[in-house]
Amino acid sequence: WWYYTGHATTTSGREFGFELVFFKRRTDLDKFAVVPLRLLGNPFYFAHFAVTDKSGKTFAYAHRKSSNGRLDMPASASEDHFHLTLGDWTARTANGSHILRASIDQKNTFEVSLTPTKDVVLNGIDGVSFKDEGEASRYFSYTRMAAEGDITLDGQVEHFTGTAWMDREFGTWDPTENQKGWDWFSIQLDNNSELMVYQLRNSKGEPSRFSTGCFNGPNGELTKLDSQQ
Repeated sequence: WWYYTGHATTTSGREFGFELVFFKRRTDLDKFAVVPLRLLGNPFYFAHFAVTDKSGKTFAYAHRKSSNGRLDMPASASEDHFHLTLGDWTARTANGSHILRASIDQKNTFEVSLTPTKDVVLNGIDGVSFKDEGEASRYFSYTRMAAEGDITLDGQVEHFTGTAWMDREFGTWDPTENQKGWDWFSIQLDNNSELMVYQLRNSKGEPSRFSTGCFNGPNGELTKLDSQQ
């Protein structure tokens, strides 16, 4: 997945938060009962977009999915460069910035340029994040990105600035009895430092010893956290 979250303020002083995430899942090993999902599509693409209008005290979201079937929106994830699409929702890079576009029923349209202001963080052990014994993903983050763009709220277009966070994770791991879910949190502090922690849970809701996180100091000095801290 490619996961973006952020907080912003419009030129009129309206505050809002946003989330845009794209997922790509291969279905080689997936089954629905006894039916292999690869017969229905491989890969599947999903995307989710949400806006929390803090000033207006409203929340709106939309989600999409596609396997590039005859009735689906076209979806793609380039393997040559960073360019994702699901219908007219997109994420790409240009001149070192991440350019995002999404909408909710044409009432809430959103376009933003996100520029990293700190170096990329390799999570886990040099970017390898263990989920269980012998099960891991590749995982990195841009913990602070300068945001600038335009948003349509209730039919009114406003320019905004703010900060954002980007998570990128990919790999193949088996969510067995030992890993049935997770809780993930990120915090951007006023002194230009960031904290990320996540807790993996088993089928009983108990935390896993593979739960972890990191603290990124004001000048990019990293402190890795384990489940005992």
